[in-house]
Order: sequence, then C-alpha cells, then structure tokens
Amino acid sequence: MRGNLTGDVATISFIECLVKGKEWKEEESPYPYQQAVWRTYGVWTEDSAEVWIVRPDGLRRAWSFRIGAYIEVGQSVIQFRPDDVKEEIAVDEDAQSGKPSRHTVV
Repeated sequence: MRGNLTGDVATISFIECLVKGKEWKEEESPYPYQQAVWRTYGVWTEDSAEVWIVRPDGLRRAWSFRIGAYIEVGQSVIQFRPDDVKEEIAVDEDAQSGKPSRHTVV
C-alpha cells in the first residue's frame, strides 16, 4: 500500500464496490491498465471521500476517509488502513431489524 507503511491494513471482500466522491484521485500504476490488478486511490481534499461495499454475506458497509488516505481496490477486495477512516457511515440492516449484528473486524 502507498502512504504510511506502519499500522494495520484491513482487507475486506465485496461483491459490489463504489468509490464515491470527487475527493479521490486515482494513482498511476506501473502496469498497463488492462494488466493492473489493483487500483490505488488517494484522498486529496477532505470533504466526503467515501467507499461503499456490499460484502458476500449481503451486509452493506461504508466509510468516509481522511485527507491523505489511500485505498486499494482489487478484484473483489479492498484494502485500507483503519486509522485512515474518519467514520463508518453504513447502516447495519440486521441491527436495525432486531437481528444480531454480523461480525466485522473493522
């Protein structure tokens, strides 16, 4: 991952992913676009840089990120540093309906 090389890195699988907001800037890859496995995005201005995913178990999750944060999006996986998250903004539909929440690490 680019950016600060210390700290934890979260890797979360998804079936759908949306890198949302004009605050993200895609970093250039050393590989041709067709061969690049990962897309790297950095937050260059702090406003509403968000990532929305749907996990394989159907849970929707979303986060907003701090300025200077980097995320990497691969085929069905996203990586980021939990310390770069400003807040988790997703709604846990299970908790709202009274069911037990699904387990998450981040």
